[in-house]
Amino acid sequence: MKRKDRRKAARYPVGWVARYSADGVPGAWSQCEVVNISGGGAGLVLTGPAVERDTRLTLELAGDGENPERRRVEGTVKHVTMSPDGTMNIGIEFESDAAALVVLKITNELAPILTAV
Repeated sequence: MKRKDRRKAARYPVGWVARYSADGVPGAWSQCEVVNISGGGAGLVLTGPAVERDTRLTLELAGDGENPERRRVEGTVKHVTMSPDGTMNIGIEFESDAAALVVLKITNELAPILTAV
């Protein structure tokens, strides 16, 4: 039986290197990869400290050519899956005020591709 996709917004595959900090996890920022993203959330692959469902997480995205400074978005971990290689795959849901920032970053990344088509 095929699982129903409950997402409110389309996700776009990306391969952004980012970093994260989770509430309750001591230490500095840890690296992660943003594997897909939408205005409402993202799929991440973590190589640093593990996180649990319902953990508050800050994700720091690298800037682009027009806006080089890093941007932070807040979210909540909604699902966690361990891979056989020891990495952790998580899904986060962004806070509503972060959605506009993420949509802007997606648009800036996809604009050259969309205009070439």
